[in-house]
Amino acid sequence: WVEGTQQPLTKQDGTSHRLYGTIRPPSIELGSGVPYHYKWAEACEALETAVREGVHDPYDGVLLEYKNPISGGWTFRTMTCYIQMLLPGQTTKFHRHTGVTHYHVVKGAGAFVVDKTDTKEFTWTAHDSFTLPPWRWHRHKNDSTTEAAILFSITDAPLLEMMGLNRE
Repeated sequence: WVEGTQQPLTKQDGTSHRLYGTIRPPSIELGSGVPYHYKWAEACEALETAVREGVHDPYDGVLLEYKNPISGGWTFRTMTCYIQMLLPGQTTKFHRHTGVTHYHVVKGAGAFVVDKTDTKEFTWTAHDSFTLPPWRWHRHKNDSTTEAAILFSITDAPLLEMMGLNRE
């Protein structure tokens, strides 16, 4: 892989939507899952709309969940995905949850503070990935005072919810 190159396209734009959308050929069986295609431009627009509308959580900043396009439920049966924006200079409040969360930094630079101490601060920049173990106190901070930071995450919270073990 070379920086700045793209994976070659093997299908026409919109193929997944035509084959696996809510209206599709009757011969296509989806089985236990649905192929999803979430457009980045739509995610950015949704984040910007949430910011304009004042949708903001002191523990997660602007947090939106990717939904299953068929059922409106979790992204997958046992996992769900989020897109999160930390506003310029924002530091979230400490919180914890029972699910394991894997983060990928889409944009920006900041830090992840674990266990309510500033001695366990882990810095991150664009394209970094990190994992939060279950039930650990944590918060995020955006180091930039002028640019938003964006994090993508996936968590096993739906699995824990189904077992009655999800706590936050």
